[in-house]
Amino acid sequence: MAETAHNLDINLPERISAQFPQLTKLLDNPDISGRFAKSEITANQSKRWFNAFGLSSLGLIIVMLLIAAWRPFIHKAGIATPAWMLWLSATAGFASFAMLITSTYVFGFQEKWLYNRFVTERLRQWKFQQLLDGRFVELSVTNPHEFESELEKRWVTAQFDVLEKPGTMEDFLDAEDFRLFVRPSVSANTELARTVADAYQMLRLDYQAKYLSFKKHTLGTLDVWTSGIGKLTFLLAGLMALSEIVIVALVPSVSHESILSWLFGVLALSLALISVAVRIVRSAKAISEETERYTTKWVLLKTLAERFYRDANPEMRLECMVETERVCVEELREFIRTFRKSDYLI
Repeated sequence: MAETAHNLDINLPERISAQFPQLTKLLDNPDISGRFAKSEITANQSKRWFNAFGLSSLGLIIVMLLIAAWRPFIHKAGIATPAWMLWLSATAGFASFAMLITSTYVFGFQEKWLYNRFVTERLRQWKFQQLLDGRFVELSVTNPHEFESELEKRWVTAQFDVLEKPGTMEDFLDAEDFRLFVRPSVSANTELARTVADAYQMLRLDYQAKYLSFKKHTLGTLDVWTSGIGKLTFLLAGLMALSEIVIVALVPSVSHESILSWLFGVLALSLALISVAVRIVRSAKAISEETERYTTKWVLLKTLAERFYRDANPEMRLECMVETERVCVEELREFIRTFRKSDYLI
């Protein structure tokens, strides 16, 4: 999903909106931008808190488990377990569970994040789907006052449909059909139809494709690195365990109760815990799923964009615009369903 820095399709720079003067009331509407910004801020803040609480609680549990793993080794080495280590372990455990419970059941960061992300993307879809209604957009030239009045009515209805109806997001997720906010039509004004096509191409097709390309690249890199770290630490854990077995078997002076044997064992357990932590983070952030989702949507949009550029026929371009909106709707459903299942520990 688009972050604040990538929302220039909603908050159009003046130099861009000036290219489409007939559509300014729609493309650069302060009411639409303001309502979008409200949910955008809440979504981003909730996402940050969800990840901060989740990562912190996971880190604290790993610390507690590492202390539990190293205590027998420290005792075996003849060192008394420091009292601070026990207090640190207990504090980390209680703090971890407290953060998990408050994040999920008290503050509801995950649900707030997903709901407000749903709102921002549905408002984005509503805004650009207005361009698919050629007869409505035509009013911006033939009757600007009627255009503004109709736009206001549609905006009021959209806010009610997206923001004020209970269960709107649940209904959206459960729906199997695809329904636009408007009834698609081609404008009889050839020049205006060309302007609408140019605006949609710049702000929807090209803009989304570039954003998706950026996301699939950055997430792809993160996917490779985190997957590699998770596998490497688990492999090293296995090597530590194997080394213990080999040393005990081949070196007569080393028994399974020796300090060296215990050291290899605790190192193996520590590396395994780190590997598990990395895999939990990958699962909670749905890194592989997100990489695949962005890549799939990017391919679909690039294909639709190629059709859109190649065919200047207004009816064919309108079909491409409808299909683009279908892709965006399905991608939003997949995003919410994926992250509703993601969690750090609970």
